[in-house]
Amino acid sequence: MNIVIIGNGILANLGAMYFSKHLPPSVHITIVGPDDREGLPVVGESIIEITTHVLETKLGLGQYLMKNHLPKYALTYYFKMDPDDPTDRTYAVHCNERGPDDLRKLDGWEGPMDNPPSWLINREVFDRDIREMVSHTDGIERIDGHVRDVQICQDQQHTLFIEKISGEQIQMDADWVIDVSGRKQVLPRKLNNIIRPEGQRDCFWFRVAGFDRELLKKINALGPMPPGPGEPYHYDRYYSTHHFMGRGNWIWMIPMKGEDERDLMSIGFVSHPDHFDGNVSTMESFLEQVDKTHPVVSDLVRSGEIVDTNVLKRYHYVVNPMYSAERWAIIGDAAYAPDPLFSNGLAFGTIQWEQVGAMIRKDMEGTWMHPMSRVWLRLFWGRYWQHRQPFQTGMPPCMIRY
Repeated sequence: MNIVIIGNGILANLGAMYFSKHLPPSVHITIVGPDDREGLPVVGESIIEITTHVLETKLGLGQYLMKNHLPKYALTYYFKMDPDDPTDRTYAVHCNERGPDDLRKLDGWEGPMDNPPSWLINREVFDRDIREMVSHTDGIERIDGHVRDVQICQDQQHTLFIEKISGEQIQMDADWVIDVSGRKQVLPRKLNNIIRPEGQRDCFWFRVAGFDRELLKKINALGPMPPGPGEPYHYDRYYSTHHFMGRGNWIWMIPMKGEDERDLMSIGFVSHPDHFDGNVSTMESFLEQVDKTHPVVSDLVRSGEIVDTNVLKRYHYVVNPMYSAERWAIIGDAAYAPDPLFSNGLAFGTIQWEQVGAMIRKDMEGTWMHPMSRVWLRLFWGRYWQHRQPFQTGMPPCMIRY
């Protein structure tokens, strides 16, 4: 069985790692993608419990995460009581203050709870390390290049037309083709199955280093407080994903472990053009806007050093279908670009790898059934599939009403 994965980003490498651990040794995996990101931005530094479960239990990365990344104890939401008064720093603060009592034990962990529910990952470090692990895994080949075309054949092997970075042109046959090429969307562009629904989104984000983390506490917080010292599950609220909510927009703040031992944080401004009258696409416009609503955030930003910035406009899309009985699949950013409020990018991707892995196993056993791809697709989209409008609703209702 020959499997070709189009793309060389984090989901492509996690998928190759998953297949190498959970498919028979006879499977040969080829990753085709450029070693250089070629200007594509890195998105996503916070993961949720379902992603953590896959990374720790299915891929054996628990010790790696503990040593190289920060724990994430909660999602924290800040709703400003008077959003029109920049001098008023009174917030209703909501977060899961008590940890679950059924967390798996992580050997060597000395923090609160037996294990953090999830992790705050430095994506630059994480991507680099996972790629290095995959490069030393038997049964995985890597081609530094681009897939220029794919010939899909229903009952035969597919043919990929590849241009290596060196300029050499080659062809490769595959039993399964899985597109994880991100926003390049190799298969969706060929199949013309990209849907750009109503409810578009804009996003500007950046990383800041060496900031004063104590400034995050300069608010009058209403609502439940974290447990105190000596109480069960006492933790520093800094180690959570922070969400500052606004009218038609919201801000994420994700602490990360910097390699130079300085504090590092990812900060992003997500807006819904139908509900937000503004244009946040530069540091200057970000600070100008946030000074009016959440000066606690802009104060923290000004206390540090900007590392890099990125912007995506009208980025929302989804492809349909993502799986086919013709033995191809589309995963991750190549398949969808939802609002990142619940850190669902890697979560959706890890779910998809397990689904596609199950389909490939059935295929290898000779029990591949054509309706299976449609069944998995319905299970993935859940209630959205019933209306044929995945992610049509745009931002969560709380953000539109607020």
